[in-house]
Amino acid sequence: MLSINLQTNSITFLSGILLQESFRTISFSFRLGHSTVQNIVQYMCKSIIKHLKHEVLPTPTRTTWSQIVNYFWDMWNSPNCIGAIDGKHVKVLAPPNSGSKFFN
Repeated sequence: MLSINLQTNSITFLSGILLQESFRTISFSFRLGHSTVQNIVQYMCKSIIKHLKHEVLPTPTRTTWSQIVNYFWDMWNSPNCIGAIDGKHVKVLAPPNSGSKFFN
């Protein structure tokens, strides 16, 4: 990783992530080995996570969790809910004798 300069690392990473090019295409474009491109992308991703994780994904506090619970209660009448998974269908097994309250 150290033998390739930062500019090449950055351009290789951006080509892979932003342009969604395959590692094989990038390796041909920059005359780098396929595994070298893969290592550059992994290295850059780990570096971004290491330096920006706490800024972009801060650890929630009790106040933050309370605000999220209140939001879901106000918007969707979902008690004790702290989040939702977008686009994921989760099958819920209805408790016995619950009628249509848990219709899936």
